[in-house]
Amino acid sequence: MTLVFPIVGMRHCLPEDALPDLIASLPLGAEVALCYDKANPYDRYAIQAWMDLSVDGAIQKKQVGYVSADYAPIIRANYPNDSLLYAHVVHPETSVLEDSCFEAEIEVDKLEIPVLPQRIDLGEIAHIPLPMVPPVQQMQFENIMAYSQTLSIEADEVLALAQQSVPYWGHSLSGDERTAYTLLSTMLTFVHGKWTNLTESIWQARLDLAESHHAAFHTPECCAKVMHEEMQLCQQGAASFFDQYKAAIDAGLTTREQELQAHQRWLMALPDNLYAHVKDTPVFASKLYYERFSIEELYAIYLHLLCVEWLNGQISTHLPDFAEQAIAAFSFWAPSASLAKKREVVKKIRAAAMQPREHAAAIALCLKQAQKNNVMVPILRPFAKMVKELNNFLDHPVKENSLRHRYFPKIHDAYDNV
Repeated sequence: MTLVFPIVGMRHCLPEDALPDLIASLPLGAEVALCYDKANPYDRYAIQAWMDLSVDGAIQKKQVGYVSADYAPIIRANYPNDSLLYAHVVHPETSVLEDSCFEAEIEVDKLEIPVLPQRIDLGEIAHIPLPMVPPVQQMQFENIMAYSQTLSIEADEVLALAQQSVPYWGHSLSGDERTAYTLLSTMLTFVHGKWTNLTESIWQARLDLAESHHAAFHTPECCAKVMHEEMQLCQQGAASFFDQYKAAIDAGLTTREQELQAHQRWLMALPDNLYAHVKDTPVFASKLYYERFSIEELYAIYLHLLCVEWLNGQISTHLPDFAEQAIAAFSFWAPSASLAKKREVVKKIRAAAMQPREHAAAIALCLKQAQKNNVMVPILRPFAKMVKELNNFLDHPVKENSLRHRYFPKIHDAYDNV
């Protein structure tokens, strides 16, 4: 397969006023030398790009930029034993003409997915397992990764995958999102070259994908916004964890002082001296983005930060009064469900409702899990009444139709007797 990737960061290597003419004059097939930058202080996977350029009438080797950070780990995964590779300038139809970067291509035997080593301690906190990360986004990324390994990549299937994935881009600093984005963009470029009746839709899908991804992480401030969003989700999903944490401290199994010291040691042990930037949120968030931690590792970092805030009395894990009152009025609890289990379900539903995209799907998943765990009755009917009572738990109501379509299989998506 041909891997097409951008060469970026040209302004840091060449005179900015010369870039538009240089990029416009690059011939198709011009050689680009790729050098692994093992000592790069910002990105451990960085790859420099070098070319032969005319300087004062003489041909000289000059660094022209870097391989886009999204693609560098995949190139390294496909060429793990090399430190110098050769790519070639390409002008694919799916490109947007820009005066600050250009694209190159290199052949790969198989689109190898980079296996990034675990570098974060995911051990228990005060003998309490870490909470589960939000599954919906993670499952979508895994679907993309799995499809990229199939023997036959078809245009209609890749386009469908791109359309299903639209709500999930730009909401995680994780390496999982970056890998899934790169694989999907590469597959869209590949199927675009087949020139089917879907060509125009595929072209638009790739451009939309690139825009949504890059806009979310364009600056450290953008990264900080994504980090804040993820930490809110982490906090909402960790409600049960904090209940157990409080119980352990109240029982004297540990103390707040011991726990604060433990969290500080854990945070100080983060790789690449990340702890040095923890108080500068934009810088810290940007560095997390370049570290490419898995979703599980990223949420572990968020949880330890939240624990420090909680131990210092800066956040509360209690349900608001209106949600507590709604628990007693909710008529779809299983008869044997304890108050603690009911509160845990409500906290999970409120966390699901906080998701910026596909919150109805996340709430539907919470409902089904509650039924499976015998906290809610097996049949949630009449459904309209259930949604009305459910909304009493939430800060903003979920629409009945949206929840209905995500809770019921399509063959049962009828209003009769529900």
